[in-house]
Amino acid sequence: MLTQVELNASTHRLQTLLDRLDRERETLSGEAFGPDSEEGGGWSAPRRPDEQAGICLEDEVTLGLLENEERLIAQITAALARLKTGTYGCCETCCQPIAVRRLLAIPYASRCIACARMAQQQIGTAP
Repeated sequence: MLTQVELNASTHRLQTLLDRLDRERETLSGEAFGPDSEEGGGWSAPRRPDEQAGICLEDEVTLGLLENEERLIAQITAALARLKTGTYGCCETCCQPIAVRRLLAIPYASRCIACARMAQQQIGTAP
């Protein structure tokens, strides 16, 4: 089990990461939905087809990044909730402790490495 010092450090790491991701999400949202994006509708001048394709590609990449940020924010928020309930550091699948080295590398990890690998294999073999 994690010591109080390790739990406090994890809380700090998770909150710092969450703050950074919130700022990045705000920037990406501005790029994806701002006045210069396709989604934001800021362009009214006709464009050449190659310009249009480039802008569409940029918007797709930005939206993909934004989706990843949202997923990470949800995982970090869940980890912070586990810290509050006292279940942080326990695998959600097998209930065994998650290695401290894993939590240092991925502080929002919810599974031990063995269960995470099994889950990944099941995803890879799902029809």
